Amino acid sequence: MTDSEKLQAAIKDGASDKKITKSLSGLHDVFHQIQGLCSTTEGHGHEHKEGDGHNH
Repeated sequence: MTDSEKLQAAIKDGASDKKITKSLSGLHDVFHQIQGLCSTTEGHGHEHKEGDGHNH
């Protein structure tokens, strides 16, 4: 089972917001690692809303 599938199962099982946020943050970090390996451009190719908890 992938981490994204685990997140989906946790949501369906009624996981707390804290658990969902932690899992989603981990997946987001993996996204950045993959993108860094695939991209030679500066930036990370997607926008964050102000106050979304990301400190880039």
